[in-house]
Amino acid sequence: MEIRKIYLTVRIAVRRFRHLYAYCTENVWRDPRDVWYVKLLKVVNLSVKSFFDKNIQTLASSLTYTTLLAVIPILSLLLAIARGFGMRDVLIQSLYKGLPSQRAMLENSLDFVDRFLATLSKGVFVGIGVVFLLWTLVSMLRKIESVYNHVWNVRKGRPIYRRITDYTAILLIIPILLICSGGLSIFLSNFVQESINSPIGVLSPVLKFLLDLSPVFLLGVLFVGMNVLIPYTKVKLKNALLPGFVCGVLFYFIQYAFVHGQISVTKYNAVYGGFAFLPLFLIWMQLSWTVCIACAVMTYSSQNFFRFNYLAQVKKASARYVDQVALFVIATVVSRFEVGADAVGKKELADRRQIPVKMVNEVVDRLCDGGFLSAVIDDDGNISYQPSRNLSGMTVEEFMNRYHEIGHSDFIEEPAVAAALDRMKSLLDVDSEAYRTTTLSQIL
Repeated sequence: MEIRKIYLTVRIAVRRFRHLYAYCTENVWRDPRDVWYVKLLKVVNLSVKSFFDKNIQTLASSLTYTTLLAVIPILSLLLAIARGFGMRDVLIQSLYKGLPSQRAMLENSLDFVDRFLATLSKGVFVGIGVVFLLWTLVSMLRKIESVYNHVWNVRKGRPIYRRITDYTAILLIIPILLICSGGLSIFLSNFVQESINSPIGVLSPVLKFLLDLSPVFLLGVLFVGMNVLIPYTKVKLKNALLPGFVCGVLFYFIQYAFVHGQISVTKYNAVYGGFAFLPLFLIWMQLSWTVCIACAVMTYSSQNFFRFNYLAQVKKASARYVDQVALFVIATVVSRFEVGADAVGKKELADRRQIPVKMVNEVVDRLCDGGFLSAVIDDDGNISYQPSRNLSGMTVEEFMNRYHEIGHSDFIEEPAVAAALDRMKSLLDVDSEAYRTTTLSQIL
């Protein structure tokens, strides 16, 4: 009897686990409840799926290679700006602190960078060196932007003038912020040490705790800024905050493991020399970029999870059902335009009848490609849609015929195939007698 009870208990537990797993992986997208735990589950679900579907590891490897090629130009830019602010020694001490077991390698690298900077300021190498430096850094920034745009499904990147302004700002502002943050850390450390013997010494443990948290906070701010500024699309700050600080904490632990992991590789220096550090450095860089891209994926999921409701059903939607949605969308846009109402966006169209946003996205994009709708962008960057021409007198039959003709056709030049497809086209005429009477066995 006890064995039967145990068997039934295990069976019930397995059944509940299956139901829970099915809900978390698929059925959650059918749940219309607007509560925080359902939203969180959708965000986690979409983040995990996107992490694997978008080949995040491959993208991280690509950025690792690109960054490795740009190490010397990056160090050159940092040292040049730090020297201008009189904080070159502060930056070098920060590098020594971050790579405690690789002081000799850093000294050689910094010596190489100094010679590289000296070469830039001499003779004909001035122009060539500056162009090489900027080209390497801009290529890295373009690669980073393309990866973030891939995560956000942005088809078109920044235009040339935006690249010039945005990349210049990044190349100037970020090094200054990094150098200033290093100086701020030193200032705060000295302040805490001086406060121990001062009247506010009782607060020194609290100040020290806040000082220890400052790197994590700065990393969180950095990740939030990357999520908002790098993709060439509108990213809401509220959706980037939590992923940014979560990944900031994760990156801090990776950095901690990297710094302390260098101690364990020093014993291999006798065998491998300076190359003993290289595998650890590559692993750290790979993990760092993985965290950066994962942060972008979580931000994208947080801002767009509602677009994936009924995702499985949308993928298998019938052609007739898609036609019904297309007719609803065009009728809504035309009727609003007729009464002088504002243009309507994709999400508003979906919310009117609880239609999946992904299906509305595909239909609206198709209508834009067919010349039925045109996009309108307001001052805040929000995109709405209105008729591209007068459609009030168009009949349903005329609209559906033109809607089905959107896209490429008649591109097969083989005469035999083209002739056969022309016959199929005549058979698809719904007003013809052949459409109603021809059987499938009689077509060919």
